[in-house]
Amino acid sequence: MVVKVGAIIGGGGVAGALLGAAVSDHMPSDDLSFMTGLMILSSALILYVKLYHADWLNHHLHGRRTLLTGRKLYIYGIPTGIVSGFLAGAFGIGAAAYIQIALMVIFGVPLLQSIGTCMMIILPISASGGLGYLASGHLDMWIFLQTLAGLTVGAWMGAKMTHLAPLPLLKASIVALPTIGGGIMMLFH
Repeated sequence: MVVKVGAIIGGGGVAGALLGAAVSDHMPSDDLSFMTGLMILSSALILYVKLYHADWLNHHLHGRRTLLTGRKLYIYGIPTGIVSGFLAGAFGIGAAAYIQIALMVIFGVPLLQSIGTCMMIILPISASGGLGYLASGHLDMWIFLQTLAGLTVGAWMGAKMTHLAPLPLLKASIVALPTIGGGIMMLFH
């Protein structure tokens, strides 16, 4: 985990998540569901390109090979957090795929550290987005508590076991899960 990068992006994400939750409150549910599916599928596509065609992407995008530091970390980190937070708050996707891509390409965070750092960033974004939904009356507390408990256990287990999984399995999982989820959202909105 790269704590400083996570704290800066997560801090920007708080404002973005509140704004996103306010925007989603005014969207028709069919449009919101469709947009959520589209966002998830687009994240799967971007992750696929980054993880399986990194040479092509690096040739065209020139991602960082070292950690971003100094003033640029704040200049890039806060807006990245705001955008990621907005996507999470508006579409409820958590924006993990977008955050991981940004961590690897813009901030130079290696894959395994990007997973842990992403988990750190998601915490303030999720809390802020949840508060936004609570304020607008769109939060079922019982479902929230069940989900929170499951995600907490799953995130802890995943953080402890990520280093045990072979890299090809991690890469395939990172692409497959949003592809399946986005497909379901697009088909059944």
